[in-house]
Amino acid sequence: MVMKKLRVGVTGNVGSGKTIVAHEFAKKNIDVIDTDNIARMLTERHDIKKTIVTYFSNIILLPNQSLDRRKLLQIIIDYPEKKKWLEDYLHPLIFEQMNQRVEKAKSPYVIIAMPLLFEGGYRSHVDRVCLVTADDALKIERICQRDGVTPEFAKRLLKTQIPPEKSIPLADDVIANTDTLDALYEKVDQLHHLYLRLAF
Repeated sequence: MVMKKLRVGVTGNVGSGKTIVAHEFAKKNIDVIDTDNIARMLTERHDIKKTIVTYFSNIILLPNQSLDRRKLLQIIIDYPEKKKWLEDYLHPLIFEQMNQRVEKAKSPYVIIAMPLLFEGGYRSHVDRVCLVTADDALKIERICQRDGVTPEFAKRLLKTQIPPEKSIPLADDVIANTDTLDALYEKVDQLHHLYLRLAF
């Protein structure tokens, strides 16, 4: 009998530090599936990109014909109905890829980095939720540095996501990324041992 693999969803607001947490689990030889990476891979496929461009028009293309992801992000923040269309189109494709990767995973449990886990109502896709939190000022600083946007834009982006005070009660485990990196690593190590116990 094949045992169902434990799925741990790592989520949190943009700029909270999900990526570094996922990397720490990966260092412990745990398979990590990043839904953002899957989305990027899918949107580079000709047929999928063509469908998206047909809906949004050529304004979301760069001169080299690749997607202008910053422009696309700006549009879906300004127009919730367009955001919904994109999610309705992409998310089933993302979950198909995600499930295939879970089946191929070799580690005792699998980490699924899923930024919009709560916002999209995708709690049923994982067995346990690990929420990464950080102070708003730190999140805004990280978003600006990473994406080259203004603090005002970063604030607007954060307003489209569920704030920690509402998501913390929904999570099984919380990593507060407000201290040193060593403290963050220690918390990941504690959760790693917990997930190993739960996986067997």
